[in-house]
Amino acid sequence: MILPTDDPTETLKRKAAIFILILMSLATMIATALHAFEPNPHPISLVIPPLTAIVCLSLLLYLIKY
Repeated sequence: MILPTDDPTETLKRKAAIFILILMSLATMIATALHAFEPNPHPISLVIPPLTAIVCLSLLLYLIKY
């Protein structure tokens, strides 16, 4: 477990990582929805965006929790 720090650089890095993960999560959810409604999507297009969304959301929850 990482202890909280008062270092402003570490706080900025944490907030930047949270911001990037939020954007990535939204983008992968949009990509998942768009590929799901395509008439003939590639199979990899139905796998990679949802997996990326799961990874981003789990990392985001971890950063927010600790």
